[in-house]
Amino acid sequence: MTAALLCKPSYLDPSKVGDCPFTHFARVALHLGGCEYIPWPTAPDAKPNWLLDEHGGSMPCLAPMGFENGDGAVSDSFKIASTALPPTPADTASLAAADGFFPSIAKFIKNTDAVGEGQDVELRQALVDVLVRLDTHLQSSGATFFGGEAVGLADASIATKLFMLECVGNHYKSFTLDSGRMPALSAYQKRMLAVPEFESTKPELADAVTGWGQARGGGH
Repeated sequence: MTAALLCKPSYLDPSKVGDCPFTHFARVALHLGGCEYIPWPTAPDAKPNWLLDEHGGSMPCLAPMGFENGDGAVSDSFKIASTALPPTPADTASLAAADGFFPSIAKFIKNTDAVGEGQDVELRQALVDVLVRLDTHLQSSGATFFGGEAVGLADASIATKLFMLECVGNHYKSFTLDSGRMPALSAYQKRMLAVPEFESTKPELADAVTGWGQARGGGH
C-alpha cells in the first residue's frame, strides 16, 4: 500500500498540488528521505470522513494506508517531514534561528497597508529582522545549507517559506530579498532552486499569488 498525501489542490488545475507552503515542506522532506507516496490534491468537499472527524480536515495529511483509510494518518507537517528526514544538530540549530519566520511572512503579506504606511513599516521590519538573523546564522555556520553540507530538514522548512515569500512578496508588498544586506541567504536561495527535490515539488507562482490574494481579502 502506497501512502497518500492529502493536500490543497491547485487553483489552476485541481488535479495538481496547490500552493500550501507546509505541503511543500512535507513533500521536499519526503523526497529527500526517499519515501514513496502519492500526492492527493483534495478539495474541501472531497475530504474523507476520517480526515474531518479525526484531524479536523487539516492538510497536508499523510495517510500510510491510502486515501480511503485514516489508520495511522498524520496531519502535522513537521511530524511528517521530521519522520521522513530526521533532524541533525545543524537542522535543530537552524530551525531555532528560523523561529517566527512563517508568522512574520504571513502577517506582512496579509497586511493591506501601502508601503511605508500604517502597520506596513512595523511588519516589514519584523520580517527583515528574521531574515537577517537567518543570514547571520548561515554565514556563521560556514555550511552550504542550513542542514550542514547536505540538504536537511531545516532546508525543507526554511527554503519553502523563502520561496513563498519570493512568489508573493514583490507582487503584493514590493518586497524582495536584499542581496546586499543578506548575501548568504540570497545565494542560498539560488542553490536551493537547483536541488531536484525542491524544484520538482514547488508550487506554481500563479497559485501562490491567488492563494495569498484570497488571504488578503480578495486578491488585492
